[in-house]
Amino acid sequence: MSKPRTDAKGRASERLKGAYELATPEDNRAYYQGFADEYDDGFAAALGYALPPAIARAYRAVAGDADIPVADIGCGTGLVLPLWVFRQTGSTGWISRPTCWRRRGPRGCTGR
Repeated sequence: MSKPRTDAKGRASERLKGAYELATPEDNRAYYQGFADEYDDGFAAALGYALPPAIARAYRAVAGDADIPVADIGCGTGLVLPLWVFRQTGSTGWISRPTCWRRRGPRGCTGR
């Protein structure tokens, strides 16, 4: 058995491997709630999470005034919300996971 890595990228890689073993929505909820507080800096940043900025750039290039503001349903920790703010408009995210509320407040997410 290999020893788990302790550096940020190593821990993030281990978590990513674990994500591929999830089978149900309940599995996903439990897994990601287990490290919601460190998701942004300890997982997404360590793995170079590049897709959200690319999607936001593509959206900004084609979005008209009627297409904003953006509502991000299921925003998780709110990591992507700042990327949707452009043309002096806001963005709002909704999530129903109480574990993520600690991270979301400053970013504009609301929970139910």
